[in-house]
Amino acid sequence: MTAMPEAYHEAGHAVASYLSGRGIRRVAIVETDDAAGHVLRYSRGQKWLDALEEADFESGYGKFINSSTRRSVEIEIMVSMAGGLTEMEALGLEDDLSPGTALIPYTAEQRAGLAFRTGDAPDDLVHLCGDYEFVSILAEKVSGSLDEANAYILWLEQRTRNLIRHPWFMPAVHALAQALTERKTLSGREVRTTIDAAIEAAFPVPKEWLGAPK
Repeated sequence: MTAMPEAYHEAGHAVASYLSGRGIRRVAIVETDDAAGHVLRYSRGQKWLDALEEADFESGYGKFINSSTRRSVEIEIMVSMAGGLTEMEALGLEDDLSPGTALIPYTAEQRAGLAFRTGDAPDDLVHLCGDYEFVSILAEKVSGSLDEANAYILWLEQRTRNLIRHPWFMPAVHALAQALTERKTLSGREVRTTIDAAIEAAFPVPKEWLGAPK
């Protein structure tokens, strides 16, 4: 069975989250009213939300943003970007989307017209726009201007592309996308087991490293 495009998309989110040290509760490609799938991760909780709001306030005055908060925001942004970029990489369409594609809502002004622009757009592009809508909101929270937010996003987009090129990434994505296509929903434990098995199969650890007899 060939893996479905939306399975690659959600697998991209999940593998990026896993390799970034984020917990995963469930991954699904069961279609809902507003998405073709989802990755349910453990919430960062009210403390992180409060820190994000404080960063939003401080960025407007050019103040230093707590490094832990900024690091958390960067992980969230890269995980959000990884879905669409992984899907295009897996389907051989990666070169068709250069950084800064016009339909991606980077700024508040672009987001305001999102519904109008995506009315006749393909479903997968709408999904990608939804990811980048979240990306742009987070970037603006820790940026002092829209120009800074856009530059920040482009930098993190390149970092996400580099993550996707990591030798562990696509073997894990292919295995997870196949499992999602077959089963539609995977628990967090099943996701972790699938990713670990795919990485181990692609890059087996020498037995002597494990202390086993030679």
